[in-house]
Amino acid sequence: APWRVLRTIHPDDKEMVMDHARNRQTGLQDDINRYQYRAIKKNGDTIWLEVYAKQITYRGKPADLGTVIDITDKKLAEESVEYQAKLVEDVSDAIISTDLDFNIITWNKAAESIYGWNEEETIGENIRDFIAIEYPDDNEEDVMQQLFEEGFWKGEVIQYNRDGLPINILSSVTLIEDITGKTTGAVAMNRDITERKKAEEKIRESEEKYRMLFNNAPFAIVLFNIDGYILDCNKSTTLITGYKKKELIGNNFKDLNFYVDNGASNLEERQDKIETGKIPIAREILLYRKDG
Repeated sequence: APWRVLRTIHPDDKEMVMDHARNRQTGLQDDINRYQYRAIKKNGDTIWLEVYAKQITYRGKPADLGTVIDITDKKLAEESVEYQAKLVEDVSDAIISTDLDFNIITWNKAAESIYGWNEEETIGENIRDFIAIEYPDDNEEDVMQQLFEEGFWKGEVIQYNRDGLPINILSSVTLIEDITGKTTGAVAMNRDITERKKAEEKIRESEEKYRMLFNNAPFAIVLFNIDGYILDCNKSTTLITGYKKKELIGNNFKDLNFYVDNGASNLEERQDKIETGKIPIAREILLYRKDG
């Protein structure tokens, strides 16, 4: 009975299916009709159906003759492909696929943003005609050898964009195989790490500047933890105290007999203030050198 068929149609698609049926009966659509809709199985699962319907005359009255095909697997596969394609377009990494001759097959939006060429300009062209590559820690021959022997390569490279400006790239390249296992090309996921490299360089320069000031200061500088154990000291510390650096590192101030009179208690007072978040008062103290 028709009502039994209607009961299986997904609520969101029921009106659409009914419209198709009405249009066929009134002759508003072509004689043959094809469309897709969702149905609910007896166990509650949702499936996709494709309908091929035709208006006929049955016992002197208008009727529908339809063929229904379960296309659930096909629909899920299409949705998966669409989802993956959207991911490729939405990620911030450049994703570029090529054939074995490195002719470009796909070029996503991030690749356009990073390198400056759009998809229409690059598809079918050789990637070497667009992107020049430098390997700071390797060479192209070794990279290609690893890629084709192991099927994967990852490392940092320097590439150049459309304006000729260098870009620091973290590149991951994987070989692509078809369903028979034959290698057909490669896909690269390239992340722009230029800003990160600039930040790392600033930190390195800052550390070098600090280290230079630390080592060349004309006064003693000692780094120690909250328990009083020495972590580092500069050259002036060794000149003033007479101790070698290796004799100081790892030792506690209290065990070195540095202090004259109440110097040790002054140190404990300073440590107490540091532990409570207070700034200790600068003061002069008298110390013993190693030679007494």
